[in-house]
Amino acid sequence: MANNLEKEFVLEGLKLRHRIDGRGLFACRPLEFEFGTKDAYCIARLGGSVAYASVIAELDQPMGGRPSEGTIKFNVDIARAQYSTLFKNKDPVRVNHYMIELGRFIERSFRESKAIDLESLCVQAGRRVWHLQVDLKILNDDGNIPDVLGYAALGVLRVYRRPDVSIDSSVPGGLVVHSLDDREGVPLTLHHFPVCLTFASFDEGDVIVVDPSSLEESTCDGRLTISVTPQGELCAVQKAQGYGMSQTDVMQCIQAGIELAESSCRVLEKALKAHAVARVASRVRRTAGQDSPKRVGFSSGRGPAPMNVESLDPSVRDAMHAADEPIEDDDDDDDDNEQDDAGGQRITMDTAEAVCPGDDSHADESKEQVVDEPRQRKYTSITNSSGKNVDIYKETSDMVPE
Repeated sequence: MANNLEKEFVLEGLKLRHRIDGRGLFACRPLEFEFGTKDAYCIARLGGSVAYASVIAELDQPMGGRPSEGTIKFNVDIARAQYSTLFKNKDPVRVNHYMIELGRFIERSFRESKAIDLESLCVQAGRRVWHLQVDLKILNDDGNIPDVLGYAALGVLRVYRRPDVSIDSSVPGGLVVHSLDDREGVPLTLHHFPVCLTFASFDEGDVIVVDPSSLEESTCDGRLTISVTPQGELCAVQKAQGYGMSQTDVMQCIQAGIELAESSCRVLEKALKAHAVARVASRVRRTAGQDSPKRVGFSSGRGPAPMNVESLDPSVRDAMHAADEPIEDDDDDDDDNEQDDAGGQRITMDTAEAVCPGDDSHADESKEQVVDEPRQRKYTSITNSSGKNVDIYKETSDMVPE
């Protein structure tokens, strides 16, 4: 809370059209976005205010009355590590009501304005649909919490990809949920992009500013929060307690909010493009090690195979070069076993140990030089104790702030 001297200093500066941080009356603080490599969370920073958003997806039966639509809900909370710092001397009941109020405004901005296509979340009409839950956490409060929560929610909905589902009658339940490592995820369908903007009024409405800081919030007479799109669509309006605003002032805030929404969406698009490049690069690095295993010391011919020295470990290769004598592969005896036991077929690293169980030299060599193939995971339906088939899949982030 600001003391009387600080409030007086802020008011005197605003009367002269000056803000304490040097911004204009309708200028926002720097906006930044950070996305996770798993496309499951987003961190938005608006000045010193920070918010975290993550998505949890669950495949279950549709709600009654809407068999071909999924659902989405928003939950706003405070990180437990920051609760004592941000709301030290505040009533917990009032803080809880404030969190509920913020969650309802975010829901009106995204769900009630039909920003998300809920029909695209349907897998099988009347049987299985996706239920999404967006968890929003306040990491730091430096003023204008509704806006930074709206940015975090918009960012995570833009970057999130739900698992792909295919219909397969041969598995129990008839549905197969593919892992994000096995198949590319499906992005959400958004009709428009709501942007939350908060305006604060001072001196009985004579001065109006956007994106108030924590010091300005403690000094203002009232606040107005709107949710608009860059195309000029009004999604939600919320007037907090305090001094009332005239119709002219409200329309002025909406017009200014549309221009600010365009600039904010440009910042988000730039961040999404940078994330897409980093995402593809990480995926290429991950799949680069998933090639077929390198087989050293064996060839497709039946005679003794020369050893590929260049493919060995660098330390082993250096030791061989330092020996100053040729290294020959002792595969003469193995060649007989290769023709007699295997029936003239080629022996690979996978079958060498099975064909020659008594020879451990190649077995140890294969363990050191063969790259393990990736494990393929397949998610199918499960049957509970009552005999009912249930298809449930949950995707959470491994980065959840405490």
